[in-house]
Amino acid sequence: MKQRVFITILLLSLTFTIDAQIKLKDIYGNSVNTDTIVKMERPVVITFFSALWCNPCLKMLDKINDDYIYWNAEFIAVSVDESRYNHLVKRKIEERVWDFSIWLDSDKKFARMLSVGATVPVTFIFDAKGKLVCRKQDYSLTTEEISRQLDKL
Repeated sequence: MKQRVFITILLLSLTFTIDAQIKLKDIYGNSVNTDTIVKMERPVVITFFSALWCNPCLKMLDKINDDYIYWNAEFIAVSVDESRYNHLVKRKIEERVWDFSIWLDSDKKFARMLSVGATVPVTFIFDAKGKLVCRKQDYSLTTEEISRQLDKL
């Protein structure tokens, strides 16, 4: 546990930016590139890695869908489900009527680039230059905490 906390603190202290381009698809089959995170209209980007089998992730995404319209931030959910489940991911999202972008990272290239392990959810907040300003890997992140982080930027 102590080692995990130390690694998290170490990762947060590193200057990290999204500069590599990894091609993914969104749930509608459109191509997206991860380097677009630094080119988005809103100055801050929140990236939330989750999976269909993670019920707390789905509940958090429901809450985020209700709250993110008040944030001056772009929100992207990234599914790390295997590609054979992509049709189920799309169906689940369409049932929930989420208004944010959902990217599919079935081969986990983007997740590996950001050192996302096997545990989800993992949330990243990037500033307008694509620099990582917050990383949280557990279920305890609340929309209120995200709002506080955004207020600091």
